[in-house]
Amino acid sequence: MRRLVAVSVVVAVFMFLTATAPMALAAYTWSTFGDNQYTLTQTTDTFQQCENEAVSAGGHLVTINSLAENDWLVSKFPMKVWTGLYGNVGDWAWKSGEPVVFTSWDVANGQPDGYPSPEAAIFGWYTSGKWHDIPVSGYGTYQGIIEESVPEPSTLILLGMSAVSLFFVWRRRKQEL
Repeated sequence: MRRLVAVSVVVAVFMFLTATAPMALAAYTWSTFGDNQYTLTQTTDTFQQCENEAVSAGGHLVTINSLAENDWLVSKFPMKVWTGLYGNVGDWAWKSGEPVVFTSWDVANGQPDGYPSPEAAIFGWYTSGKWHDIPVSGYGTYQGIIEESVPEPSTLILLGMSAVSLFFVWRRRKQEL
């Protein structure tokens, strides 16, 4: 019985920590859109340094998959910020590894121009909601938008079920004494 209680406690603690670790970073203020949450990096830095911070916070620099998401991000973060898109003209990739299914280049201002490479996409340059490609370092430092998935409800349900199970095991054990 003690072994069952110990295993249940370990499982419950592990599930709690993995479900809430990124959200436990109190220094960040998260905003939710769809199934993801977003915040700005704490530092103003190069593309890679902002990506490193995003990974440390449990996510990546933002992957933008739709016009609705792009518009929401621009309204929430109305400044020059790094996105997670990087590469060279014709060969772009998201830091998250997701496929590139949406772009919002500032074509009217010749974007992406591809000089010099490698580059990363930033929005808020000239035209609201439109992206520019700029060098990943040596051209300026900006904040980035961190994106991470909101914990699955099923994870939270399992955590609750584990807590309830622990309570009943504890109660039964107490009655046996």
